[in-house]
Amino acid sequence: MKPFYLILVAVTIVIAGLPAFAQKAVKPGKAPITVHDVFPDFPAVKLGTTYKAAKAVLVKRGLVDAAFKGTPDQLVWDGTFGGVKGRATMFFKPEIGAWEIAIVLFAMDQQSAVAKRLVKKVEVRHGPAGEVVDDEDATSNVWRFGKSLALEIRRPKDIDQPIVDIHWVEL
Repeated sequence: MKPFYLILVAVTIVIAGLPAFAQKAVKPGKAPITVHDVFPDFPAVKLGTTYKAAKAVLVKRGLVDAAFKGTPDQLVWDGTFGGVKGRATMFFKPEIGAWEIAIVLFAMDQQSAVAKRLVKKVEVRHGPAGEVVDDEDATSNVWRFGKSLALEIRRPKDIDQPIVDIHWVEL
C-alpha cells in the first residue's frame, strides 16, 4: 500500500503547484515534446483523447486499469516506461478529454540518473527549463508551451520517495 500512497502524494503536489511556478514559455518554433517522444512504447493515447477511447486502447494492449472502480475521470496502469517500472495516470474532463498525463517512475537508486536523462531529452528539443524550482522537498524542471500546455519533471528529495514524475498538463 505504501507505493500507492507515495504516488498519490507526488501527483497531488504537482497538480496543485504546477500553474503557480510554470510562468516562462519555451521558445516558439518546435512542436512541444510529447509523451511518445519521451516514451516511444507508451500506448497510443494523447492529451485530448476521450476516456472511452483511451480505455479501449489500454484494453487492446492488455493493460489493466488500476484506478478506483467507477471513476471515469482517470485511468491508471502499471508498466515499464523508458526501461523503468512505473505507473501512468491520465486525468479526464468530459468536455476536453485527457487534460493530464502523469507518469511516476519507480527509479529507486537510479533516481538522479533517470531525472537527468529525462531533463536532457527535453532540453535537446526545447532548451533549458523555463523554470527550475529546487527546494527542500524536490527539484522540478518546468517547460511551458504557450498558455495552454506545461511539462514538468519532478524529483522528490525524500529518500522514502525514490521516484521521478513527469507530467504533461493542459492548463
